[in-house]
Amino acid sequence: MKNKIFLILLCLLFIFGISGCKGDEDMGGKIVGISYDKVSGMVANADYHINVTPKSFDAEFWPEDIEDFIYDPETESYIPCVMKDVPITEEQWNKIEEAILLIYPEMEPVKTKEGILKRLFQKTMPVADDADMTYFTIYWETENGVVFEKYHVPDHEGSKELINLLKELTNIE
Repeated sequence: MKNKIFLILLCLLFIFGISGCKGDEDMGGKIVGISYDKVSGMVANADYHINVTPKSFDAEFWPEDIEDFIYDPETESYIPCVMKDVPITEEQWNKIEEAILLIYPEMEPVKTKEGILKRLFQKTMPVADDADMTYFTIYWETENGVVFEKYHVPDHEGSKELINLLKELTNIE
C-alpha cells in the first residue's frame, strides 16, 4: 500500500514538474525590471538583449542592417551595439509594465530539465546549429527582496507588443 501511495505521489510530482504548473498567478510583488533575450542559434550576429528597470535600460544587440555594424580595427571584427544606463520615462515604463501584466498569465517558466534533455540528445546526436531561443526574465520586489524568474515568450499578441516596446527603446522596430 505504501508503495502505491509513493508511486502516485511520484507520478503527480513528475506530471506537475514537467507541465510547468505555476500555481499562484500573482507575482507576489511590484515589477522592478524585465529582460528580453533573443539568441539566434543559426544566424550569426542576430542576438538581442535588453534589461529594463523603471528608470533606465541596458542593451546589447546587433543592428538589423549590416551597413550599421560597428567595426573594431583593434580586434579586426564587428562588435555589437552597447547601450548602458539610458534613462526612460515613467510613461515608457508604465506601457512596458502593462504589457507584462497582460501576458503574464500565459507565461510558463523555463525549466532546467529542458537543458538536461538537450545535453543528453546532443551527446547522442550530432548537432550542426542550435535552435533560436527567446525568453523574458521578470524581476519583482517582494518582502524578501528582489526575485526573478525566466519565462518562455508566450504565443500571444501581447508578447509582440511587449517586444516592440522594448525594441523601440533602442530604436530597432
